[in-house]
Amino acid sequence: MIEFLGHLLSENIPEIAPVYDSKLSIGYYYPAVNLFFAVDSKDGHIILLRFFEHQALDRKLINRIHLCPKCLYHTVNFQEQCPKCSSIDFKNSDVIHHFNCGYVGEMSEFLNEATTQMICPKCGKVLRHIGMDYDKPAQMHKCNSCKYIFNESKVGMQCFHCNYIGDAEDAKDYDIYSYTVNKNTARIVERKSFDPSGLGIRTTKEGFMCYNKQAFSFILWQKYLEAEEFGDSISVIMFNTDMLGNELLRSTIEYIAEIKRTPDTVSMDETGRMLIMLPRATDTMMMEMVTKIKEFISRKLKSDSAHVFFHAEIIKPGKHLKVANILDMIYQSYDKHYAESSGESVFHEETFEEK
Repeated sequence: MIEFLGHLLSENIPEIAPVYDSKLSIGYYYPAVNLFFAVDSKDGHIILLRFFEHQALDRKLINRIHLCPKCLYHTVNFQEQCPKCSSIDFKNSDVIHHFNCGYVGEMSEFLNEATTQMICPKCGKVLRHIGMDYDKPAQMHKCNSCKYIFNESKVGMQCFHCNYIGDAEDAKDYDIYSYTVNKNTARIVERKSFDPSGLGIRTTKEGFMCYNKQAFSFILWQKYLEAEEFGDSISVIMFNTDMLGNELLRSTIEYIAEIKRTPDTVSMDETGRMLIMLPRATDTMMMEMVTKIKEFISRKLKSDSAHVFFHAEIIKPGKHLKVANILDMIYQSYDKHYAESSGESVFHEETFEEK
C-alpha cells in the first residue's frame, strides 16, 4: 500500500481521476489503481476510500450517479409517469378559466373546430382576449392509458440492465470522487508506516492509555492487509465496560497492557466498548486472553463478571479487500450476539471468511 503512495509522489501524479466506462456496473473506475494493484474496478474504489478514511489522500466530489436498487448498475432511466397507473403515455394541456361564468376546463373543450374560435362549453360565449375574457392558470396532464387528469406527474425509474421498475427514490445514490495527495502522503512514504501517531491524528482514548476507534480502525486495516498477504488470521476481542466504573476500567486496561503481546492492540470506543486485536493468535491464545480478563474483573468486583459480555472474532481474509469495513462487520456481529445472549457473559467464537 505504501508503495502505491510512493509511486504517486515519484511519478508526480497529483490526482487520481476516475474514467467512465459504460460497461461497468458503477460506470467509473480508476486506471492507475487497477493497474498498480491488479484488482477489478470495484476494489479500486474501496482501496481509495481506505486511503481517504485514514487521511492518506484527499478527495473531491465530481459526480453523483444513481444505481439500480436490485442489480446496482448505473443504467437507470428516470421517467415522468401518470400518478394513477404509472403509464408514460400522457399529454399536456393548458387549463382555461372563463372569467364570466367561472368555468374551468381543458383548452380542447373550448376550441371550436368549425369556427376555430374559443367558445365556453358552459355558457356558449366566445372567448377573445386572454387576460380580459379568460386566463390560463395551470397546465394539466391527461393519461392516454387510464384517462386520469392530473396536475403533477410522478417520477419513476427503470433499469436497463435488469429491467427493474420502481419509484425514483428507490435508486441508490453513489458519489464519484477524484483523489489527490496531501501532506500526510509524503510522511507515510518517508516513515514507511501507516502508524496514525505520525499523521497528526489523535490516537488515544481521552483519559485512558489505549487507542481510540479511529486509530484502531487504521491499524486493523493494516494488519488485515498483512494477514491477507501472508495467509494469516486476526483475532479481535470485544467486551463492554459500561458497568465497571472509571477506577476498575483503568485497572483493567493496565492489566491488559501487562498480559498482552507486543503486536496486540488495545482500543476503547466512545461508548466504552473495549477492543483487543491479536494478530496471528491461535484460538487457545484468544480464549486465554478472554479468561484472564474475566477472572481479573471478577476478582476486583469480588463477584462473577456476568454483566460483562465478551465476544471474539477470528477474521480470515479472502480476496483483496472485499469487506468494505471490517470494523463495522465486527460491531454488527457483537450487537447480534449481545442481543441473543440477553446480556449474559457468553464467549463467542466466529470465523469470517470473505467470499
